[in-house]
Amino acid sequence: MNNLNHIKGLLFDKDGTLIDFSASWLQPMKDVTGLIAERAGQADLQLKLLLDGGYEPESDTWAKDSAIAFETSENIYKRWASMVGTELIESLLPEMQAIIYASLKNAAPVVENMTGLFTQLTRNYTLGVASMDDETNVIQTLDGLGLHEHIDFYCGADSGFGIKPGPGMVLAFCEQVKLAPEQVAVIGDSTHDLKMARAAGAVSIGVLSGASSEQTLSEHADILMQDIGKLTLHLLA
Repeated sequence: MNNLNHIKGLLFDKDGTLIDFSASWLQPMKDVTGLIAERAGQADLQLKLLLDGGYEPESDTWAKDSAIAFETSENIYKRWASMVGTELIESLLPEMQAIIYASLKNAAPVVENMTGLFTQLTRNYTLGVASMDDETNVIQTLDGLGLHEHIDFYCGADSGFGIKPGPGMVLAFCEQVKLAPEQVAVIGDSTHDLKMARAAGAVSIGVLSGASSEQTLSEHADILMQDIGKLTLHLLA
């Protein structure tokens, strides 16, 4: 797809697209699983929980296809509850969420000068964010990045629009900002993002800054680029 002059709206994924996934989520997940292990009184539990989420100890990062990268917070907590008990996880949720909130306020952006990039994009496009994370975590991230004022729509897996790769988040964005799906480009680092775009009839733009390889994304992306810093080169070409 060479000409994107018809695009009026951009809907971004969050983790791996706006923020560096490993840099932003590794320490808070270590802190959260450490808390669970401490309260459970099981020293070896932290590593078990991390491994279940897709942690790779050798490289001290997340696997490309990790559960942490692709599943909703609710599903992650259910996985952990099956290992340690629902009552323990539910009792720790406020503390776990506080750890995550604090970390997302300091999330590492994928490119420098994000506010400059988004200021430029808002001159020509309506912007939104759609994440498999909780909506409150999306808000915390946008605030931390200084992008909230540039975003006209945001949603998470708990916002009531369904989850990826279903089309609901894209269609909700279109309804709110009064655009047709074909006028929207979805930008994301996973096949879930790109399949969501195609399910809704939107343009799919894959970025290699997150959880998936070029080989994985190529068949689902109308356009493939290194990161969102290259967006204007394609959109305004």
